[in-house]
This record gives sequence, C-alpha cells and structure tokens, in this order.
Amino acid sequence: MIIRTVLAALAAALAFATTAAPPAVQEHDFVLHDFRFRSGEVLPELKLHYRTLGAPRRDAAGRIVNAV
Repeated sequence: MIIRTVLAALAAALAFATTAAPPAVQEHDFVLHDFRFRSGEVLPELKLHYRTLGAPRRDAAGRIVNAV
C-alpha cells in the first residue's frame, strides 16, 4: 500500500516535471574581504560562486515564500 502511494506520487511528480518549463538559472559571485576564522586565521579574500533557480516570490508581508 505504501509503495503504491509512493510510486503514484513519483509518477505525478515526473509527469509535472516533464511538462513544466525549467526555472531560469542565474549565476552570481560574492566576495568577502578579510574573512576571519574562529581560530583567528584571516583569509584576505573569500570568493563564493553560486546559482539561483527561478525568481523570489513574496507574500503580502514582503517575505520570500519560495526559497529553500
């Protein structure tokens, strides 16, 4: 019974995934200068490269509701 439910949910998710357009991917860079570790060591420059999927959607209070 549980396996049948899981398989049905998986089939529905796959059907939706194949018909929906993939979210837009954006790439960003973020640089922190003089990053200090707890040990006291300092990294002169910490570079982070990341990707975001889709665009933020906000509720009436302005909070982003579709981010993980």
